[in-house]
Amino acid sequence: MHPDLVLLDVDMPDMDGFTVCQQLKADPALKDIPIIFITGHNDPESETHGLELGAVDFISKPINRLVVRARVATHLALKVQADRLQRETNECKRISDELDLYRRQLERMVEERTVELLAARQQAEAAAKE
Repeated sequence: MHPDLVLLDVDMPDMDGFTVCQQLKADPALKDIPIIFITGHNDPESETHGLELGAVDFISKPINRLVVRARVATHLALKVQADRLQRETNECKRISDELDLYRRQLERMVEERTVELLAARQQAEAAAKE
């Protein structure tokens, strides 16, 4: 089971948050998890770098708990909508593939029937000439 959202600091003991973000975004199973940086870095370069790596938000400390809660709630709601859209897109693709299969089957049946009808017509014309 994967998390719905990751809160990540830039400064960590063994690896910086930017590297963690890169690794999460590089993993196909984890790339769609929203990442929010909450960090003491408040320079535009750090914020830009974090967002360019794929974070959905960058909050500098000191934080306002209500603002953080609101941003987390917003990104979770967006994730729910994105997941629903992905499921619906997958269902539409499945239905489209199924319809394409039926169309090909119908085309094959029409071709077979056309061949049968042409053969019957030729037989009827030949019988009429006799």
